[in-house]
Amino acid sequence: MHRAEAGKCRATPRRRLCFPENGSYNQCMFQSLLKIRQPAADESHALHRGRIQAQGAGYEDSETWSQPNPLSSTDGIAMLDRLVARMPQHVYQARRTAVQKTRTWILRVAQAGGADAPISKTFLEPGSRDERIDIEIIAGSAFVP
Repeated sequence: MHRAEAGKCRATPRRRLCFPENGSYNQCMFQSLLKIRQPAADESHALHRGRIQAQGAGYEDSETWSQPNPLSSTDGIAMLDRLVARMPQHVYQARRTAVQKTRTWILRVAQAGGADAPISKTFLEPGSRDERIDIEIIAGSAFVP
């Protein structure tokens, strides 16, 4: 039985703490007083999340994933290709080596069995200060064979 049912809980909508007899502060679990966030239906199954991003020199674009299964290396390469396809030609030329390094890294990770979060990997274009491709694995796994 909860303390509120016994008349001993002093929790209010503004103060969500129970004050037990021993004086310790425990968060009140009385459901009518707490607003517990329930994950959205699609959010609760998205255990594998991340993004591939091109940025630098005023340009920024990304491809993201959020799904129940790990991202395959084939899907990762396809995401990189979609990102490259949206780039203007001069933007791609400024990141050509970084794109190739990213592609090679994805294939090497797949050969090793995939990668687990958290990973933040940057592929900087040689001779550039900020033109790059970034890969972030935020949760779960990615680039599995």
